[in-house]
Amino acid sequence: MTRHISLKTCCYMQAVIIICTILAANLAPPPHGAMLLVSVSGLSTGAILNRAAAAGATPLRAGPLRASLVVFGDRNRLLAAGLPAGIIALPSSAAPCGQDNAGRARS
Repeated sequence: MTRHISLKTCCYMQAVIIICTILAANLAPPPHGAMLLVSVSGLSTGAILNRAAAAGATPLRAGPLRASLVVFGDRNRLLAAGLPAGIIALPSSAAPCGQDNAGRARS
């Protein structure tokens, strides 16, 4: 017995894939630069700071969310140190507007 998927279902699946791809591209942090670190496991800002410092990142400021921090560093090192602890890295554009990629105020 062969199972067929309707054209409508295929269109929905393609739309979901396209939306997920766009979201992933916009939420991927840069290879090196300012990034917003957010704890999804309930860690404190201090614990995030310790992990970021261990990965060689420079703290720039507190993040806009509770348990978040904006740092300048290397994405791969930050992800290797943060993901096991439940810390995700987002681009600094996820941080408040009005600041450039290095965390400085735009003029």
